Amino acid sequence: MKTRTSLMTMREKQKKRSTLSLCMIVKNEEQYLSDCLASATPFVDEIIVIDTGSTDRTVDIAKAAGARLFHEEWRDDFAAARNRSLCHATGDWILVLDADERLSGDGGRIMRDRIEVPGVAAYLVRLQCPTHGGSALGTMSLKWLPRLFRNGVGARYEGIVHECLLPSLRGKGKIVHSEITLEHLGYLQSDEVMRVKAMRNLHLLEGQAARTPDDSLTWIQLAETYLTLSRHDQAIASYQKALTLLTHERDHGQRTISNATAAVAYQQLGALHLLRGGCDEAIVVLRQAIDLWPALASAYLYLGQAHENKGELENARESYGMAIEWAQRPEPPGHPVRLVPWLPWLLKGTVECKLQRYDAARDALDQAICLNPDFPGAHTMLGVIDRVLGRPHAALEAFETARRLGDATASLLINIGTTHHHLGNFDKAVQAFQEALVRESESRDARLGLCRAYVQLGQWSDVADEGYALLERGVVDPDLYRLVGQALRSLGMWTAAVSVYEALCAMTNPIPADWSGLAIVALGAGQPIKALQAAEYALSVNPPEDLRSILQAVTEQAQEALPLESALL
Repeated sequence: MKTRTSLMTMREKQKKRSTLSLCMIVKNEEQYLSDCLASATPFVDEIIVIDTGSTDRTVDIAKAAGARLFHEEWRDDFAAARNRSLCHATGDWILVLDADERLSGDGGRIMRDRIEVPGVAAYLVRLQCPTHGGSALGTMSLKWLPRLFRNGVGARYEGIVHECLLPSLRGKGKIVHSEITLEHLGYLQSDEVMRVKAMRNLHLLEGQAARTPDDSLTWIQLAETYLTLSRHDQAIASYQKALTLLTHERDHGQRTISNATAAVAYQQLGALHLLRGGCDEAIVVLRQAIDLWPALASAYLYLGQAHENKGELENARESYGMAIEWAQRPEPPGHPVRLVPWLPWLLKGTVECKLQRYDAARDALDQAICLNPDFPGAHTMLGVIDRVLGRPHAALEAFETARRLGDATASLLINIGTTHHHLGNFDKAVQAFQEALVRESESRDARLGLCRAYVQLGQWSDVADEGYALLERGVVDPDLYRLVGQALRSLGMWTAAVSVYEALCAMTNPIPADWSGLAIVALGAGQPIKALQAAEYALSVNPPEDLRSILQAVTEQAQEALPLESALL
């Protein structure tokens, strides 16, 4: 009987599952807390919530979820508050969440399985951190943090902000990358909320940097905060300080942060140099980022932009290709930035277009649109290429798609107007160019396009009005002078036309038709000597046969008019 009881006890112990405590610190989190708890509650055995002074419904939400609630005064120290929550945990394992996080997919089930694995002290959990800016570029920051760890191994948070647990876990057992994913939604808040949080963190981080000036991670966090606040000079200085410390640590065989974290710091410094026009500096540090973490596709993206800005198009094309290649590979454990490669496909298409490889450009843009069909710029670029390839109907379709997707820029409307002009839809061309001028009243290209469309419609007064508006702004363009001169000829404004054609012929490399135009309007203005001189010069530069006939006729009429002019004199 005793033996049977012992066997039953042993089997019960074998079947006993590990218990799990959820630990949180909160303040005014009613917007997020319910969803967070809903994602985790089915998988945890207790919920510990430290409230640091909520004035909204946060406390009520926590109580309704069955949390053990504790109130603590906020002392500007995240690590202290975190550690207080850990002290109350009774489970074998601890899961740490913020209110703006939630378990994703099968994370809860995977978590329950992983805490039964012997010999593991902690699991690194992947935090997916979307931002408004990152979403626009197709990038998302990934952070790997030890959010799931054994209770009772001496785990303690350090750092008053962006608190860190990892140092206290070293030597306590294996630390393993897991498939558990958390969605972190806090960076999707309004700009004003993000600014308030950044200012709070800035105060804490500047104090921490003063106390621990040799802590490279603090300087990286400080740089990120300056970047959020658009203080680019201070962000650059802080990244440089952090990377100098990292270089010193590595030279002495020390390692305080991961290669992935260091690579992202180099990448962000490169992006800042790129933003300020420092392409050479950007290229140097971006290559250092890639050396540390070759799978960092986003670093290749910035590297391509640096090369493109320098006019190094083949290098840019290669870098964008590498960004695409790495973005399409499986992410290695600890990977810090995810890139959906629609943007490198788009930029590769742009470079291929600049290299006049139009078929390759179109293929790249098709890939970009397949990955992100709602980005209007890709459709605009596709339209430009189709127009170059002599496919105006396809170009117009692409441009109109871009407009339906929200692109209302003057440049798109100019493209639409130009394409309508090529198709002979001159009324629609006028409408598009006029809309472009509403968006950008000083647009030279829109007004010039409008002049060309008016010419085709025979609206000579409108050509003259729009053309003179450009001339008065100091626009020097031979095509513009030709259009205005043609309009004045058609309106019979001969003397005004003479001034326009004289200015045109005084420009560099006038064509025979320009001299022919001067000869014709001078004759119409009663200036036969000037007409004869212009016609004779035009005939001397081998004009086309049809123009030669016109010039000969002008010459004869000018010679006939000479005696009359002499008599008048």
